[in-house]
Amino acid sequence: MKRLDPETIDYYNSEIVPMIAEKYGYSQMDALRVFVSSKTHEMLENEDCGLTTFGAGAVFEIWETAERRRCAYGIRKSKKEIKLIENCIKEADAKTASAQKNKTV
Repeated sequence: MKRLDPETIDYYNSEIVPMIAEKYGYSQMDALRVFVSSKTHEMLENEDCGLTTFGAGAVFEIWETAERRRCAYGIRKSKKEIKLIENCIKEADAKTASAQKNKTV
């Protein structure tokens, strides 16, 4: 695993934590705890996963989708959760590719 540089991690934390706090009514500290302890954040820290190709808003949506699914299915830090996040990333890539294709037409 190639760990992402701390400045980039700090950037994503500073952008995503307020989104979580605002949407879910968490304090900044609670929002930070929730995000940093998530699989999404773990994948963000791993440069090889490529989450930094997405903006902070998209990473927030990936986190949010993974959290909703984890809560709905009672999944906690499992291989299933990682697979769900990977699927979200693939779906986002497909949507981006489709949007780019439509722009060139």
